[in-house]
Amino acid sequence: MPRILVVDDDKYMVEAIEIMLTYELGYDVITAFSGYEAMTKLRKNNIDLIITDLKMPGIDGFALVKSILQKGKQIPAIVITAFHTPEEQKNAEQLHVFAYLTKPFDNDYLKNLVHKALERGGQK
Repeated sequence: MPRILVVDDDKYMVEAIEIMLTYELGYDVITAFSGYEAMTKLRKNNIDLIITDLKMPGIDGFALVKSILQKGKQIPAIVITAFHTPEEQKNAEQLHVFAYLTKPFDNDYLKNLVHKALERGGQK
C-alpha cells in the first residue's frame, strides 16, 4: 500500500487531507507539522509521495523537496500554497515537483493528482 507524507503547519489542513487519503482512498498516511518533522519521518519511513505546504517556518516546502533531491531520492511531490506567485511557479518547475496547487483546491482534483503521482512514481 502506498505511503503518503502530508506536511503542513496548519493542523486542520493536515487532518483534512489525511482523512481524505486514508478513509476515502485507503492510503497509508504519515503526517508532519513542520519541514523538520518531515525530514525525520522521511529518514524513518519509506515514502511514495509527499504532499507539502509551501510556506512553513524553518524548512519550507521547496527546501524539503530540494533536500530529498540532494539525497538522490525520487519521491514525487505535490506542493500546495495559499500565495501563488510566478516566481514560485518557476521554482516548482525547476524542482520538478509533480504538481503545484493553490489553496483552496478542489478535493477531487487533489485525489486525481495523488493517483497519477503514485502511478508515475519517481519517474520524470
